[in-house]
Amino acid sequence: MPASLSTVTDLADLKLDLNDFTGALPSAITTWPIFAANNTNTTVLFGNVWSCPVPESVRGHSNEDPNHAYSCGSSEFVTPAILAAAAGALFVVAASFTKQCESVLSLIGTHTRGRYEILQTPATS
Repeated sequence: MPASLSTVTDLADLKLDLNDFTGALPSAITTWPIFAANNTNTTVLFGNVWSCPVPESVRGHSNEDPNHAYSCGSSEFVTPAILAAAAGALFVVAASFTKQCESVLSLIGTHTRGRYEILQTPATS
C-alpha cells in the first residue's frame, strides 16, 4: 500500500467517498498522476447533496476534461424529495388558508345575518 495516493502512477479509477473518512480533498489533487492520464476516471462521492467538497479548480478541470468525472452526492432522490416537500408545504398552506377563510366567512355570514335580522325587525311604537 502506498504512503500517499498522490504517488500512484498506474491508477485508472479513483473513487473517494468522503463519508468514510474525515478531512477534505488535498488542494494539490489536480497534480496527481491520475489527472495526467487520458484514460482515467475520478469520482468524488459525498453524502451531503446540498454542498460539494470538491474545490472549484477540480470542478473546472472536470468540465474541461470529459475523461475525468466528478459527482458530489447522489442526486437520485433530490428531485422527488424537493417535490414532496413542496407539495407538503402547499398542502399545509392551503389547509391553513382554507381554515382562516372559513372562520372569516362564518363571521361575515353571522354579522350579515344579524344585521339583516335587525333591519327586518318591525319598529316598535
